[in-house]
Amino acid sequence: MPRMFSSLRSRCMLVVTLTLIPALAFVLLAAVQDRQQERRVVESQASLLAESISVEEEQWIEGTRQLLGALSHTPQVREADPLACGAFLSSLLEDFDSYINFGIVDPTGSVRCSASPIPTTVDAGDRATFQRAMEFGTFAIGESNISPATGLRAVTFGHPLSDDQGQAQGVLFATLDLAWLNRQHAQRVALQLPDGASLTEIDENGVVLVHQPEWDAWVGKSAAGSMLVRTVLEQGRGVMETTGLDGQAG
Repeated sequence: MPRMFSSLRSRCMLVVTLTLIPALAFVLLAAVQDRQQERRVVESQASLLAESISVEEEQWIEGTRQLLGALSHTPQVREADPLACGAFLSSLLEDFDSYINFGIVDPTGSVRCSASPIPTTVDAGDRATFQRAMEFGTFAIGESNISPATGLRAVTFGHPLSDDQGQAQGVLFATLDLAWLNRQHAQRVALQLPDGASLTEIDENGVVLVHQPEWDAWVGKSAAGSMLVRTVLEQGRGVMETTGLDGQAG
């Protein structure tokens, strides 16, 4: 890390780099001095890191889409036996540590089978993942939520299921652990950004999905009312100077 970064927190100014992938936005914050050369270095590093993370997460999302697509053709998923289906999906959790659950929601919104037990009172019909996958018949990304199976903060992905005649049979879902996602970004943020910088990832409603450092104090909280997040959701992409999520400049 260049020595010049050691004094960058001396001024209350923030550089924000934005980049959008489906339903997600990234915000990289770093306090900078007025000197143009230092400003350009920070902006460049933040932009490169944002682009790198965006590409990486697009690959994760595409990998999830392909995984659910492949699983949708397996006999265990297509057949009606909930015990066999649940046992099969449960075995997947051992191979994919990024997910905390897999399951199937039938067309009425009831959970037909799940890798981890879900209370029978849970109605998944009002979840964005289910509604989008059913309405558009395509892979869908949901919103930040508390997993009813594990009680952990997560984001759910869904893939529509249909029978041989093309009739909708429900939605196959995978639930991504946001603690895992935060751990993936922690080291690279520490290594690639100056002291005092932070990475924030929000969903389309302004709910925090990733925050480095101190993710556990932020993840799951709504930041939709902050000027920063409103600007992110309106502008979508670019570099700007503004205050942080808590309204503080540094």
